[in-house]
Amino acid sequence: MKRKHLLSCLTVMVVSAIAIRSQAQVVVATDTMSAKAAEDKVPVTQLVLRPAGEPRQALKYRLLPKWIDRKSGNAAVIYNRCCLLLEENSDWEEDAEKLYDLFELPIAEIPLDEAKKLLGRYQYVLSQIALAAARDHCDWELFADEQDPITMMMPEISAIRGMARLLRYQASIQIIEGKLDEAIRTLQTGYALGRHMAEGPTLIHGLVGIAICGMMSSEVELLIQQPEAPNMYWALTALPRPLVDMRPGIEAEMNLLNYAFPELREVDDPRHGKAYWQTFSYRLADRFAKWGDFGMRDEPWKFQLMMAGMAIRGYPIARQALIDQGRPAAEVDAMPVPQVVAIYTLDTYNELRDEQFKWFMLPYHETRGRVDESQQRLREGMRREIIPLGSLLLPAISAAKFSVARNDRAIAMLRTIEAIRMDVADHDGRLPESLDDVEAVPVPRDPVTGEPFLYEKQGDTVLLKTAPTENHREKQSAKHFEIRFPGDR
Repeated sequence: MKRKHLLSCLTVMVVSAIAIRSQAQVVVATDTMSAKAAEDKVPVTQLVLRPAGEPRQALKYRLLPKWIDRKSGNAAVIYNRCCLLLEENSDWEEDAEKLYDLFELPIAEIPLDEAKKLLGRYQYVLSQIALAAARDHCDWELFADEQDPITMMMPEISAIRGMARLLRYQASIQIIEGKLDEAIRTLQTGYALGRHMAEGPTLIHGLVGIAICGMMSSEVELLIQQPEAPNMYWALTALPRPLVDMRPGIEAEMNLLNYAFPELREVDDPRHGKAYWQTFSYRLADRFAKWGDFGMRDEPWKFQLMMAGMAIRGYPIARQALIDQGRPAAEVDAMPVPQVVAIYTLDTYNELRDEQFKWFMLPYHETRGRVDESQQRLREGMRREIIPLGSLLLPAISAAKFSVARNDRAIAMLRTIEAIRMDVADHDGRLPESLDDVEAVPVPRDPVTGEPFLYEKQGDTVLLKTAPTENHREKQSAKHFEIRFPGDR
């Protein structure tokens, strides 16, 4: 179906964006496989760090624009201006491809002068993105003209991802050149852009926002490996949790059907006569023909016949269900067939919708496994549908739910690493024997499991790991760090 096809394509884009890792990490880190991790097929990122205590002003460094720097206004206006600037630049696509290729190279091979020259062409756009990131809200106004949300175009999605990559490249260059304060300001802009993106009223906006924040977290990972890097524990801790709130998109998705077809809000209205319900059926069929790739867009009458057949075949089921719910049989029998089917269809859709979305209201670690079970119940429940609204419109949210937790896990692991750096600095270079021995600051738990991260001290090396799991999605995103402090600490 068109909606599912669009979501699938964009999800692939999002996953690809999350997977992007700054190649500049090679400055002090290379991905390798320890013997233990080789058994588990979990990549290990090697980090060489230096101790760093708490900054004299603990909250000196922030990863979102500070309150005093924020301005009243709608960031989307400026972001859209940046979209136009990129779209109207005939060199943009070629330059974006060149920059991508450059930052895929090992760090020693990146021609910084060429990269800086390419990036320099977009300094005005970058300055405008920073201006937008400091705005106090972001209203994309997608539903301002009451257009059909199912077929709504969102051209800003791709452009915003391009802006995020520009910020990522700028941060990488600043970190490589040791301009860490400038890099932190760029990261502020990047995290704000991700959170602003997620204020859009669809799950897609939330997923792209998560991807953008994932890019910025990769740059924080690079930053803390630099010899003069300040301790970023409190900067990371000051970030909101969850970092990206997908509730705006969830709320919109939950109400998508009623918004797209407001007549469904009146299925129980007794004032509508038989003529209304005949017209109702035609309108619903016409809308479905436009939503889905059924090959009937130009011949909606075919879909009207299909819908009529569904209604007639499903009417006995719908009638009995309404009676079982407590409606008098005489009252149900007095209703037109389309009304009985519409009430049953909407009631079934709302039940399936709530069964799925209720799990988004809990932290991920409290729902582990429950979301996947809910997806199975959803698939089974869809067999009860007469008009397949749930099958057509309800998105699979289990991956989206996990994306939120995975994003927060990256932040939590960085906080844990910084807590270790702080503890080593406070104890004259001595590594803690366990995470429980870290005294300076609280060590976060894994947002995915709700349990502490696994910590193993091996001489002068620390292995920080996510706990093993049988869940395929969790297993695929497991992350291990091998942390070593140089001998001159």
